[in-house]
Amino acid sequence: MDIDKTWHALWFLAGRAGFEVDFVLGGALLGEADSDGPPRWFTADEVRTISAELTRTAFDQLSQGVELSELDAERIYPSIWDEPDALDYVRAHYDELVTFFAGAAKAGEPVVTIII
Repeated sequence: MDIDKTWHALWFLAGRAGFEVDFVLGGALLGEADSDGPPRWFTADEVRTISAELTRTAFDQLSQGVELSELDAERIYPSIWDEPDALDYVRAHYDELVTFFAGAAKAGEPVVTIII
């Protein structure tokens, strides 16, 4: 699954919400970074925890009280926070992420991530 350029905003919002597992920049490192990454690995148990947190946290709850100017001031990538529908872009990818982790958790699978 591809969350496009929303990784930084999702990391910021999840950290602000106090998620137990950092599903963006957490996990165990797999090797070293080259021009991307580095790849990160989440165990099946961590995937279940991430899935539970994502499932119980609707995007409206995750983004509650967040002002676009705050994302801009924090220099959250990408620099789109002057666009009024910028959070809709993040929401669409968050919703896909909820579905992805739910499927991996149900299957008892680990997950590998990389930011390119």
